[in-house]
Parts: sequence; structure tokens; C-alpha cells
Amino acid sequence: MLKRPWFRYTLYTLGGFLALLVLLWLGFAWYIHHNKARLLADISRQLEGSLNGKLTIADMEPALIESFPNISVQLQGVALSDSLGPVLHKPLIQAEAIYVRVNIFALLHKQVDIRQVTITNGQVYLFQDSTGYSNLYLIKPKHPGRPGVSKGNSPTIAKVELRNINFTFDNQEAHKLFDIDIQSFFGSMRYDKGSWTFSTSLHTLFHSFAFNTRNGSFLKDQTLEGTLNLHYDTAGHVLDIPEQRLKIGGQRVSLGLHFWLKEPAPHFDLQLNADDLPFSKAASWVSHNISRHFDTIYLQQPVNVQAHIQGSLLPNSQPKIQVKWQTQKNTLTVYGKDLTECSFNGIFDNERMKDSGFTDLNSSISAFNLKARYMNIPFSADTLQVINLIHPSIRAHFKSDFPLSDLNDATSGLFQFNNGTAKADMFYEGGFLPNDTTPPNMQGVVLINNAAFQYIPRQLSLHNSQVKLYFNGADLELHDMRLQSEKSILLMDGNAPNFLTLYFVNPSKISIDFNIRSSMLNANEFRGFLGKRKRTASKVVSQKARLKTVARLDAVLEACSVHLKASVDKFMYRRFNASNVKADLTLANDGIILSQGYMEHAGGTVSLKGRTFNKGDTDPFTIDAQVNKVKVDQFMDALNNFGLEDFTYKNVQGTFSAKAHLTGLLRDDGELVSSALNGSLSFSLINGALINVPMFKGISKFFPRRNLDNITFEDLQNNFTIHNGLVTIPPMHIATSAIVLDVKGQYALGKVKGTNVQLDVPIRNPKKDRDVADDTERRKRSRKGIVLHFNAVDGADGKVKLKLGKNDEAGNNIIDDEN
Repeated sequence: MLKRPWFRYTLYTLGGFLALLVLLWLGFAWYIHHNKARLLADISRQLEGSLNGKLTIADMEPALIESFPNISVQLQGVALSDSLGPVLHKPLIQAEAIYVRVNIFALLHKQVDIRQVTITNGQVYLFQDSTGYSNLYLIKPKHPGRPGVSKGNSPTIAKVELRNINFTFDNQEAHKLFDIDIQSFFGSMRYDKGSWTFSTSLHTLFHSFAFNTRNGSFLKDQTLEGTLNLHYDTAGHVLDIPEQRLKIGGQRVSLGLHFWLKEPAPHFDLQLNADDLPFSKAASWVSHNISRHFDTIYLQQPVNVQAHIQGSLLPNSQPKIQVKWQTQKNTLTVYGKDLTECSFNGIFDNERMKDSGFTDLNSSISAFNLKARYMNIPFSADTLQVINLIHPSIRAHFKSDFPLSDLNDATSGLFQFNNGTAKADMFYEGGFLPNDTTPPNMQGVVLINNAAFQYIPRQLSLHNSQVKLYFNGADLELHDMRLQSEKSILLMDGNAPNFLTLYFVNPSKISIDFNIRSSMLNANEFRGFLGKRKRTASKVVSQKARLKTVARLDAVLEACSVHLKASVDKFMYRRFNASNVKADLTLANDGIILSQGYMEHAGGTVSLKGRTFNKGDTDPFTIDAQVNKVKVDQFMDALNNFGLEDFTYKNVQGTFSAKAHLTGLLRDDGELVSSALNGSLSFSLINGALINVPMFKGISKFFPRRNLDNITFEDLQNNFTIHNGLVTIPPMHIATSAIVLDVKGQYALGKVKGTNVQLDVPIRNPKKDRDVADDTERRKRSRKGIVLHFNAVDGADGKVKLKLGKNDEAGNNIIDDEN
């Protein structure tokens, strides 16, 4: 038993009130059920009084559970359509059930006052077909004034709830399609002096939000949820959704939307802002005609985005779209190429030139205050713009200032930079797509100072080097170029016409022309250019874009040709030294072409032309040379004794002149392959001397009173032919101060076998005939008496051996007495 009377009285009161409420609720439910026909007619009449078209309601029942303790009725099978709806079009409104909460006291006075409408499992379908026919007139009020309120009896709906409703606005004439699933929607409406304000919480799914179906949909398959406030001005026909916080696809955004619906120029304005928005998600929110341009662009970290879309609601209209974004220290990937530490402000604008249309042709993607690294190379651009998204091209102003060692990743396998700096200031305009054939246009300069590096394919090391690269359109100019190796300094200027175009399209057509000046050129340091370029695998194996860049640069350096006009004060190669060198040569992909060469050497001059062919470990060559009045001992010393092993520069003196046409093979180290040498050699040697000739030691015993260690002669001439390293010596008469020699046969160069030289040496002393003026008579007299025959052949030890006698057809050694 309760001890507190006031508490007991309170329970009795509340119980009584609840019982009375239940009785009233049941009574009103009984009233609705027994007056269903009249109430259904009243509701239909009042709704039709504010709407055009045909409204049908299949049935009505009291909804006891749906709105307890309030009184609601359930309208079943509700549809609003025009007269052609069942034949040509869907109903404007179709719902499985509509719950209408009514004013209880109005019902007692036999009036219907609708306080809340809940629509479930239905569709709202607004359309305008390609002929211009539309069902929008069905929702226009029949009477002026507050929407949905006609004089005297129109309903005032304070709250609206939608559950599982599809909203479609299909304007086929204007190519607009808005298809939205409203999964939940609850809001309250306030009317005030010809306008209304609606506050709602909603959860929707956008299947299509297309202002132009030919361009695709915005927010396709994205959810929209949050609390939304709307304001509609009936006088100005303005629907205003002030900027407010919502979620799109789970991403927090700020959204503002305004519609001016008054004829003749209805239009809209949308503003969307989002912070920390993933770039891929932002791209998925815009229409396909925009997003397809971002298919090959990716930002690793989220960005801050502001989108502004505005345009006409009239048929065949295009909206103006501007999307801005900002990012700091991000990684931007464009066509597989990574820009790291990337910071910039970006803008997409589909009206680059005002009043020229909102089209791809007039669209642009711009980046301002760009700072980034590409393959570890830092650069900046105050403005970078991609224009004409049908055939996109890029315009940019780049600047960069960095140590050359930052290039090592980008040029791995080609260059290794140890010191120096690079500074660039470039304006660039050209194609944006990887396979674009638009000719590039570049204006600006790149300054390289104090460079120390290795060019790996040619095994060349340089230091204290510099160059100024000037880009003028597609052309490249190189000025104030200085290359310094350990023993050489080259001063160079050059140009490469149409370089940028051919770099991407046909690098084999690139030709770089250089003028070279040098006080000292040691060609031994450039020996790597004689052979084929060495290929070194790049260490950058994890990034395809870097590999492609290195491969492109490598392909260009291998395929292009370099034309050199050189003027060198002093020249050195192995043992060869020359001065006042003039050369016109081309370093081509398949070898070296020497068009013209001239030098002063060994007291005379040498002129030559020829070429080498890059074939592998050994490179074919051909050369035509003219030697004029050189000191033969110095000349032979410089040319490694012409490949002779038993007769060297120490064994001869005199003034040498020659013409030669030679072909053969060179090894990568510049050594001659003796067995592959072919050609012809015509020479003359005047005022000559033979000194300590090893071959003469074998015959000196036959001339005990004559000095064969130093014999002289006035003139010696002959025409040699060379085949596979064997020199054919036609019969040659040598009249010296001590003996007379008649020589013929073959001499093998280097390690080639096959030496077989016959020497006829008359015993008669040539001094006896020196007063004979006639050469023929003097030669005839020299062979009077005994003539010794010697045969020079290859010995077992690889050296030439001199044997007494000559080989006749029977193979017998013989000594002749020609008296």
C-alpha cells in the first residue's frame, strides 16, 4: 500500500488521462473508419484544388501505429498523373502509401487540416520530352498565393517525410537528367508572406545529376546526407540553399545551391568546398567530360577543393565550371611520371576565353606557384597551363637551380655527376600527351657551371666544365662550352636545328654542329668514341617513368650525329703528335666520318679522310691519307712502326712522302688488327739512311770492309699492296752507299704469318760505279760478279730469319755468278 497520497493521486490522474487519450484515439480511429468515403473525398478535393492533373487514391485506412498518439490516415495506391500519363508517360507521383497526419479538432468540425505527410516506397517523376511536352504543370498551384494554399480550404502542410522515394527529373529536350534515390528525408516547412522555408535531414543516393547528359553526370553513384535548409521565394521564383555542411560519399563538404526559376532565363549557381578531399574522389564527382582528363593524373595526398558551377536551365545549355584546389608537399603523377614534394594552386576552367563557349576546346587546367621535384630535380613554375582538352597542349614558365648531383637518378647509367650546378629559366609550349606530334616550342637558357662528371657509355671523365644551352623554338644552341679532361681543354660552340621536335619523333635525324678550339687535345682520353657505346643498366629499376626517361635520352645520344669542325694547336694520340690540326668529322651512330683532316707532323704535313663503322668489339675502317715530306723515323715511331716488328723507326731516316688507301679493323682500344689490313701504299723516301738494320747483320760477314751499320741512299720509291696483313713488295732496286739491294716478295705485318722476301745483294762495291750517270747502266754494272741471294722468312720464334740463297722452283738455295 502506498504511503504517499500525492504520489497515488498523481498515478491515478496520469492513468486516467492516458485512458482518456486511448479512448479518444480509438474514437477518432472509429470516426475515420466510418467516415472514410467522405474524408477521402475531402482530402482528394483539397489536394486537387491546389494541383493540376488527375489524383487517384485507391484506399484509405486509419494508421493507428504509424503516428501514435497522433491521428493519421494511410492513403494507399496514390498517383498523380495527366491525361496522357497512363499512355505515354509515368505518373508524376506514385506511392505505395502516404500517411497524412491531420488536425483532430478540425476533423470534429468536419474539416481536414493536414499537419504532416509521409510518403513511402514511391517515385516522383518529372519530365519534359524532346517535343517540349512536360508534366511540370501538374505541380503548379491553380490559385495564386502561398504554394499549396488556395483561398479558404487548401491544406497547410507543416512537415514532410519521405522514405524510399525515387526522384527523377528527365528533361530530354534540354539533355538534363536528375535521378536521386531519397532513402530518408524528414523536414518541417514554415510559410511567411509569400515564401516558405524548409528544414530537413536527409540521406540520398545520386544515380545521375547531369546538367548535360552528353557530358555525363556529376556526383554519379554518390550519397548525400546531412541537415539541409531551403528557402523558396514564390514572388521571385528563387530556390535558395545557403552554404551549409553536408556529407557526399562520406566526405564532409560545404554546399550552397541557388535556382532562379523565373522565365525567360532560368539559371542556377552551385558552390562546393571540401578540405582534405582525395583527388580520385574529387575526380569521380565531376562529369565524364571533365574526369576523363584526370584519368592519367593522380595526387597521392588529399587536396582542398572549391568548385563553382553556374549556368542556364534552358535546353541545350552548358554550365560554366570552375574547380580550384590547393596542395602542399604532395606527389603528383602525370602519365606515370612522378612529381614529388609538389605544391601548387590548381584551377580547372571550361571558359578559358570569355564568351567563347563552355567547351573542351575552350577549357584549361592551370597550376600556379608550382614547386616540385621531377626525378629528384627541383623546379618551379609561376604558371603552368594545359589548354584545349580535345588536343591538349601545355604552356609553362619553368625555373630551376640545383646541384648537378641531383641529376644522377635521372641519368643513371649515362652520366655520373660529382660536382657543379645548373640553373634554368625556360618558357615551354608543346604537346601534353605522350604520343603527341605537336612541335614543341621552348625559349630560354640553361646554365651549367663547374661541372665534373663521367659520360659512362664512352668512359669519359670531365671536370671544371661549363656550357650555356639556349633554346629558341625547337632549336638548340650551345655557347661558351668548355670541356676539360685531365690533359685536354676544349672550347666549343654549337647548334642543333629542330632538336626538340626530333628528340621525341626521330632522334636519328638530330645533327649537332660544333666548332671546337683547343690549345691541347689528348685524343687518348677520348678513345671511347672509337668503339661502340657501352650500355650500362640503370640502377633505377623501381620506377618505370625514370627508366623511360633514361632510355629516351640514351636512345637520342646513341642515334644522333655530332658534326665537329676542330682547330687544335697541339694534338696527341698514343705516340702520335701533331700541331696546327684542322679537322671536319662527324660522330654518327654507326661510326666516325672524317671528311677532311690536316695536320703538321714530323717536319711535314699529313692530310687524310676516312671513316670507322661501329660493329662491336672490332670496328671496320677505311682511310685515305697523303703524307708530305715528313721525317720518316718520327713518322714511323708515331704510327707504331707501320706494324713492322723487325724494322723500326730506329733503323731508318729520311724524308718520307706517301699516298695510301687502307681498310681494316680497329679494336675498341684503338689497336690495329693486322690480319684485316688491306689496301695500297705508294711512297718515296729521299735522302734516306738505314741504321743498324737487324737483317744486315746476317750479311755483313760477306762485306767485311764495308760499314753496313749506317748506309745512305738518295731516293727510294715503290707501290705496295696489302692483303689481309700481307704486304706485297714489287721488285725494288735500292742503291746505297755500301751495297746494292734488289728486293721483292711479301712481308707479314704483326702476328700474321707468310713473310717471304727475296733479297739479291751483289758483291760488287757500288762506289766503283758512282761516276756512271746513266741509272740503267749503273744498275747493270752493279750486278756484275757474284750476287748473293737471301730469303727472309718467318722463324719458329715469330721473328724474321734471313737465310742464304733463294728458293727456285725445286726449292734449292743457290748462289749466282752473273759474270
